[in-house]
Amino acid sequence: MAAGEPRFAHPVCSLRVFGRAAAILGMLLCSAVQAQTMGVFPYRWNDGPPADAITPADIREALVWTGHLDFFFKGELSAVARPQQKAKAAKPSPIDDSGKTGALKLETRDGADLRADEVFDKASGAVYVVNADRRLGSAVAISDNELLTSCHVTGDLAEVKIARAKDEMPAKVISRNVDADRCVLRTDTKLAKWVTVRPYDDIKVGERAITIGTPHGLELTAAEDIVSSKRVFNQTRVAQTSAPISLGSSGGGLFDARGHLLGITTFHFRGGHNLNFAIAAEEYAQEHEESANR
Repeated sequence: MAAGEPRFAHPVCSLRVFGRAAAILGMLLCSAVQAQTMGVFPYRWNDGPPADAITPADIREALVWTGHLDFFFKGELSAVARPQQKAKAAKPSPIDDSGKTGALKLETRDGADLRADEVFDKASGAVYVVNADRRLGSAVAISDNELLTSCHVTGDLAEVKIARAKDEMPAKVISRNVDADRCVLRTDTKLAKWVTVRPYDDIKVGERAITIGTPHGLELTAAEDIVSSKRVFNQTRVAQTSAPISLGSSGGGLFDARGHLLGITTFHFRGGHNLNFAIAAEEYAQEHEESANR
């Protein structure tokens, strides 16, 4: 080729590059269609952040609960959950990463059913509104200073506000397991009422269940139906219920007809009716050895 003569890519090379790009694009489109067909996102979080605040961590959490995260990302949770950052000297975190507490008390079912209004009178005093910046949800007191909630309610905050009526107080996040969506709060103010937890193995499919939470910001809203099933998602035991829950219900309580806490309401399937789920409250319980070492 003479000096100064313009260079042109070989037509075969250009076709190869074009063909490879087209193949990758086609594969991505097919994967998107397949993901939609398989129902990767068959539900939405009860308390999803505003559209402009959705993060890769929010997407990862949704995939965790459908069981598709490991399938699509081969278990590389950290890469999906958070963008890579430059390494910095890590400071010891005051927040435990188990999402558990030794403060809750287990109690099996005993006695005749209470009416729904009686359950509300007994349990509602333990349910609080959680304000976490732009996120709104609920939390349930299981001792005189600790509460259970969902991590997608608190986000990555170390402290939130809990409220009843017009009374508001700070609460620190003392334990957080984002993958399991379990968070534990602690307040310096002594809480007037708290509830005991029903062991998961004692829960019966078909028994009555009452939800109390803050759907759409409506404090202390109650609804009643039954425990529809008991399932395991992402190695976490959950209670399925047909008792209605909706946006804002996350972190609220699912109670039995004696006022025991069955679970923390967490998510629902968008494609069906009354397919609602609560993480079993017993999942928040520390083993005796863990509690002693804490």
